[in-house]
Amino acid sequence: MTERVGLAKAVFSIKQGDTEPPIRATLRDGAGDVIDLSAADVIFHMKSMNTGLVVVNAAATVLGGGASGRVEYSWLVGDTDEAGWMAIDWEIDLPPPEGQISVPNFGYDDLLITAAIV
Repeated sequence: MTERVGLAKAVFSIKQGDTEPPIRATLRDGAGDVIDLSAADVIFHMKSMNTGLVVVNAAATVLGGGASGRVEYSWLVGDTDEAGWMAIDWEIDLPPPEGQISVPNFGYDDLLITAAIV
């Protein structure tokens, strides 16, 4: 799975060393409503469950003007070098007075980076 679409915990997967496909999400608040990202900055976070270290803390791309709540993070070389389970989330910085919100807003989504054969 490469796209988060609802409120349930999402589990994504990618092969070690791959940079495609990008990871995508439709960001929703705790009530299930799409978050308007028109004037927002979105950061994608990924932390290794093996080491506890942050692997990615980088800007995501808001898609389609923002009203749809859709975002994507395009993997960079090195992002998926470590095989194993990762905790991921999206940090949304909205203009005042809204502030900051994280998706999911309880816990994390999971990403499994499957070890490459060679």
